[in-house]
Amino acid sequence: MEEPYAERHPHHREWAAATRYEDLPSEVVAEAKRFLMDSVGCALGGAQQHDVHIARKVLSELAGRGDATVLVTGERWTRCRRRCSTR
Repeated sequence: MEEPYAERHPHHREWAAATRYEDLPSEVVAEAKRFLMDSVGCALGGAQQHDVHIARKVLSELAGRGDATVLVTGERWTRCRRRCSTR
């Protein structure tokens, strides 16, 4: 099994942990905001798709309620189900 990225490149992890919002160029902040809004839009639109309804039904049969809230639906899932549903 391959070693996790953060373990292979500890200098990236340290740089990211030390970086402050003020250190980021305005172009980077704008792109990060755009990416976040795009992701939320995809989640909102995708949550209404037929295959997502099927996947949620199947996942609901695999594990019980948990402490993770699913974006859009508000359902409470176990962490395992949350990880499975985001792939």
